[in-house]
Amino acid sequence: FIAHTRFATQGAPEWNDNNHPIAVQDIVGVHNGCLYNDNQIFQDLDRKLLTEGVKGTTRIAEVDSEAAFALLANDDRIYALETVRGSAAIAWMDRRDAHAGTMHLARINSSPLICAETVGGSILFASTVEAVQAGAKAGYLTIKEILQIPEGTYMKVVDGRYMEVEDFKPDYSYGYGYEYRYVPTPK
Repeated sequence: FIAHTRFATQGAPEWNDNNHPIAVQDIVGVHNGCLYNDNQIFQDLDRKLLTEGVKGTTRIAEVDSEAAFALLANDDRIYALETVRGSAAIAWMDRRDAHAGTMHLARINSSPLICAETVGGSILFASTVEAVQAGAKAGYLTIKEILQIPEGTYMKVVDGRYMEVEDFKPDYSYGYGYEYRYVPTPK
């Protein structure tokens, strides 16, 4: 399950295609932040459509988040994460995954990503410690550990377990380029 409360920086919220979760081909995802190269991403995907037969690159909405998921639907995951410019923490599910209980998380640049592992084996994510604590409380879950995810980190979560963690090089030409350092772990 992924959800997001969107602060509309681009794309009218009255047009539901601009609201999260965003679906592009086999990808359904949410994005916290603001992308600055969304138009360029779609132009590049249109060129790939002509030269390589990439499918489904037509932009549906106005929201910048759609570009990140279009890239993930059509390109190598790490290439896609390194191509996005701006502030971004994203979560997505992919119907092509072999296991239905798979979720992908990435902190690209600036936008915080906090993950909480519960005693029962769930992973909660949000942009603040307070939000994951509130989510756990609302779901009657007990947090075992809280992690602040560093910039340039991708994680594959299967059935509430971190199965892959991979570093990548985010582009710092946009965004803030700072790192949150302190994350209190609840006792």
